[in-house]
Amino acid sequence: MKVAIVCDWILGIGGAERVVLELHRLYPDAPIYTSQYDAKKMTLYEGFQDADVRTGWLQNLPGALKKFLPVLRAWYFSRLDLSEYDLILSASGAEAKAVRPGKGKVHICYLHAPTHYYWSKYEEYVKKYPDDYKWFNDKSLILHEKKQYQSAFDVISSIDISKIPSTNTWALWTIEGNKCLFLSSLKRLDEAEKHCDAVLSINPNDSQWLQLKSIIFDTRGRYWEALDLVNKAIANYNSSEYPFFWWIDLYYNAKWLILFHLWKLDEWLEFLNKTLEQNPENAYANSNKALILTKQWKHEDALIFINKALEIERNEWAMFQVKGFILSNLNKHSEAIEYYDKALAFDPNDFVANYTKALSLFALERYQESYDLSLKASKLTTIQASEKEYINESIWIMCFTLVLLEKYKDWLV
Repeated sequence: MKVAIVCDWILGIGGAERVVLELHRLYPDAPIYTSQYDAKKMTLYEGFQDADVRTGWLQNLPGALKKFLPVLRAWYFSRLDLSEYDLILSASGAEAKAVRPGKGKVHICYLHAPTHYYWSKYEEYVKKYPDDYKWFNDKSLILHEKKQYQSAFDVISSIDISKIPSTNTWALWTIEGNKCLFLSSLKRLDEAEKHCDAVLSINPNDSQWLQLKSIIFDTRGRYWEALDLVNKAIANYNSSEYPFFWWIDLYYNAKWLILFHLWKLDEWLEFLNKTLEQNPENAYANSNKALILTKQWKHEDALIFINKALEIERNEWAMFQVKGFILSNLNKHSEAIEYYDKALAFDPNDFVANYTKALSLFALERYQESYDLSLKASKLTTIQASEKEYINESIWIMCFTLVLLEKYKDWLV
């Protein structure tokens, strides 16, 4: 039986580290996965000298990004691939408990007291440091990670900017940037663009926010401007500032979508192939290649790429939507609906997921359900410019299902 041990971090000796040490003594051959490890300090303690401690990119996190550490740890552990292990033993009071076992495998967590500054004692920390924007910023990021977008925006908006010195451009950059991010998630794009511009006024060449602004423009149908911005973001990308392999992948993913909306399929495919040559494990590139292959009626080939994408990134709603679309094209509509439902579990008001699910319901002759879902899709207030091409088709489905249901009066209305 293959065993892995997981913990939040190992930077000193305390109660949590002693639990990890006992687990290591029980399973001496099991590797220990953690976010950060102070090897120089920990080898002074008996028991850790022979431990196989494994870290990832968080081990070398730049100081400028320390403020994102709680959210990055949650992201890191939730995507840590431990599928080869039969048993995962985690000792966690923070984010390591988010680790996921492989299908049919077991995860047992020794849960310490919750991290107090996240939950029960958060307000005590805020009272102790009332003018420290970092507490509010960290809390807003945690809420955003939990998809509580409005609460995240409310928290970040409660910071009194007048108490922050104008010379502290880092704080102002952080606050304005997070407002842009949260408003984008809320699909309040006009407001998001203003805050994005405020960030770029501090640093016009900041690749992170150039990329986010390109997504805002793409969503609003301003594709050529979006393409200029994402090209500038890629050109200005600084690997020492954002050293993670997946960060530049986010920029590439934005460019793929823009090229798709401009219907530059050959250029899009060429760009995807170059990306996959550099990193075959890029989940977004595999997913996007699957999408373009199914657009070219190569559905079986598309299925291979989307399955690989979902092996790498097992909980990405957009990839569920792509797989549903491919299965629909293969006339596997019942299976397609399962994946559309997975996508809709993340965002019940996603227009494309509702619309494509309605198509599969129609194909299965479940006309009333298809009509109801098409009606819901056509009335969504969150429809973006990049989705409007589907609206007429959604209305057509509604009309045709009404005919089949013999509700001619409703059709005339």
